Amino acid sequence: MYLQKRKIEPVDYDEKSSVLKSHHKTTFYALWKDGLIEQVFLPQTKDSSIDNFLKSIVSLFQYQLIDGETRQEEDISGRCKVRYTAKSSTKYMKYKTECLSDLEFRERLDKPLGVDNRMTRVNVITVSADGQLESIHSTDHHKFSVNAYPNVGFVVSSLFYLQFDGQERDIKVKGCLLY
Repeated sequence: MYLQKRKIEPVDYDEKSSVLKSHHKTTFYALWKDGLIEQVFLPQTKDSSIDNFLKSIVSLFQYQLIDGETRQEEDISGRCKVRYTAKSSTKYMKYKTECLSDLEFRERLDKPLGVDNRMTRVNVITVSADGQLESIHSTDHHKFSVNAYPNVGFVVSSLFYLQFDGQERDIKVKGCLLY
C-alpha cells in the first residue's frame, strides 16, 4: 500500500503526525471469491484505526459485475443496501446506502437535538474486456445535520482510488491475523 500526499492541504495539516505514514508499506491479504470477500488477513498493528483503514480498502474489492440488481451486502460499513448498474461492458457502478452497523454509538434521546447522518458511497469499477480488474474509484459522502435545524451540520467527503499496476506477485502469508 502506498499513500499519496494530499493535493490540497489545510493550513494546520502536519504530514509528520499522520498515523498512516508509519504504515505506508503495510502488507495485507484477503480471500476474494466471486466478487465477495470471504476472509481478511491483517498485520498485527495494535491500532484499530489502521485495522479499520485496511479493512475499508479490502471492502472496495467486494463487487459484482451485474446490472440493475439491488441486494444486501456486508462489509466494514455494516449491512448495506447496494445497487449495481452497468455503464458499459467494462464499467460498473456500485451505489451503497442505508448501512446498519453493530457499532456502539450514543444518540440523544431528545429527537430535535439529535443528529441525522446520511451516507452514500459510489464506486466506479473498471475491468478489461476479459474481466480483469483495472481500477476502482470510490467516493464517500456523509452529511450530518441537527434534526431541528437541517441547515446546521457538516459534510464529509472522501475519494479513494485504486489502480492495478499490471504486476502479479506470489505471496506468503505469515504474521497476519484473520478477521
